[in-house]
Amino acid sequence: VRQYAQGWFTAFPDMSVKQTNRVVSDDAVAAEVQFTGTNTGPMMMAGKEIPPTGKSVVGKGTYFARVKDGKVVEFNSYPDIAGMMMQLGFMPQM
Repeated sequence: VRQYAQGWFTAFPDMSVKQTNRVVSDDAVAAEVQFTGTNTGPMMMAGKEIPPTGKSVVGKGTYFARVKDGKVVEFNSYPDIAGMMMQLGFMPQM
């Protein structure tokens, strides 16, 4: 989880994350978030480093973690990559 977050904060050092929804059970947590940031650092995509664009993005994502004995044992992330790529100019607007 730490390495995943570090990659995002490298690409978007000013990133702000706001939780918009959360569901918690005994062994799992799901969260929906909205994030904003400016791409001023390199970003890794499909194993390739992409140089910064200087563009700002507003996006959403959903994250799921399974917890055992107080530790995250499974983590899945579902950020809106297509929306972010459109805002950064890597994909045509739909």
